[in-house]
Amino acid sequence: EMLAVELVMENGTKIIISTCYRVSNLGIENYNEIASSLTKLLRKKQLKKFFLIGDFNFRTANWENNYSSNNIEQLFLDEFVRLGLLQCITSPTHIKGNTLDILLTNSENHICNVDILSNNEVCKSDHYAILFELKLKIKRLKPIKIKTFNYK
Repeated sequence: EMLAVELVMENGTKIIISTCYRVSNLGIENYNEIASSLTKLLRKKQLKKFFLIGDFNFRTANWENNYSSNNIEQLFLDEFVRLGLLQCITSPTHIKGNTLDILLTNSENHICNVDILSNNEVCKSDHYAILFELKLKIKRLKPIKIKTFNYK
């Protein structure tokens, strides 16, 4: 499952914020679909700012070494490197001590205040919630004031 939102800044810069959930037992077909979607988003749109957050269920991934003993997980890790994506989560996101949830970007200087909350702090789950902020300059439009009358 993948969802992406494209934002076009006033200067024309395109930003995509995407989420993805990967079921761990779907195999190579699932890898091919996700890798193809990521390549289309990043290469065809020539994005300077891309943010992907989601549950990829990488149980054996070592993010410091970009290594996994699982072949499918290793394909994903290699694809992330090929696409220039960096992992911004540095601590476990699951009660069993794994980093199953990821925050990938090609623009890490725009991510700040990454925080992994404690178990069940947001909702009942075996995953920990991830909070982060994006440092983006966005010009806010002034709200339009509308006068309404109540003739009761």
